[in-house]
Amino acid sequence: MKEIVFVIFTIITLAGCTNHPNTPSTKASEKIQVDTTVVTGHEANFKNDSFFYDEGRSSFEILAGNSDSGYDYQTVETNYQIGFLTIDGNFSNLKHSLIKKTTNTKTCTGCEGRERSILVQISSLDTPKKPTVKIEKDCDDIFFDSHTFKTITYGCCGAEDELEILDY
Repeated sequence: MKEIVFVIFTIITLAGCTNHPNTPSTKASEKIQVDTTVVTGHEANFKNDSFFYDEGRSSFEILAGNSDSGYDYQTVETNYQIGFLTIDGNFSNLKHSLIKKTTNTKTCTGCEGRERSILVQISSLDTPKKPTVKIEKDCDDIFFDSHTFKTITYGCCGAEDELEILDY
């Protein structure tokens, strides 16, 4: 009986898996494309019952190489956070905001540095479908404060880190 349950579980699990070998690669210096995905099952119910729903793309891709000379690879990661921000610089206009951050990184196993670009879309929680600010930066990370955001590019090979503080 255990063998039958195991076989059925394996068939169901494998039937739900899909490979996407034809996913096009992108360069870190190119614009980040936001991926829209058809939602089915439990996620579709969540999407239809909610005030707002969004999802992002995360991926890992080996671009070239082998175990002797190293591998070139790329990752794409999407993260969400809530911030209490004033986009126009007026502190009386602080609003809860949705921050969607998509990070595209290209590097290799033998590299100390990397190419990274970050796309940020900020929208008010009152109107989350309409981003009010779009930020595109070639940097390693972005941090959000109420009236400014900070970018950091980490120094490679002993070089100093580069920080930049900007308003929205």
